[in-house]
Amino acid sequence: MMLEDAQPKLLITTQAQLARFHDIPGMEYLCYSQPLPVSDATPLGLSLPHHTAYIIFTSGSTAGRKG
Repeated sequence: MMLEDAQPKLLITTQAQLARFHDIPGMEYLCYSQPLPVSDATPLGLSLPHHTAYIIFTSGSTAGRKG
């Protein structure tokens, strides 16, 4: 699993998805149910759920593909 290889210190997820990651040792979790409210800040042009994302997972040192 990518998370086991990457060994992140923190996983941001929802309560509904948290059970999927219970067996990964040493990881802290931050669960959210909705985004935090924003006051007078100028909105950013963020991605939307229908936008395509491309993620490359490599070893970091050799750039060898991991998945």
